Amino acid sequence: MIKKKYLRRLRKTRIETYTKFQVAMLYFPDQSYDAASRRLRKWIAEDPALLKALKSAGYTPAQRHFTEEQYDILREFIGDPL
Repeated sequence: MIKKKYLRRLRKTRIETYTKFQVAMLYFPDQSYDAASRRLRKWIAEDPALLKALKSAGYTPAQRHFTEEQYDILREFIGDPL
């Protein structure tokens, strides 16, 4: 489990890419890595408009990182992490 102190630091830090793990843990901090990753993938797959917007920004389901633009798209559709 990731410490809350680490998660707070991730929220405040602006970096150019975000791992899917980082993003999943920001949205689902109380879940395991696997559960958080599955839920994030499910959210993306079940929202055609979100998936289309991400793909227009170069997203592929196999990639391991989100670009800053893709992360901003996620935040626009899903909202800011907790």
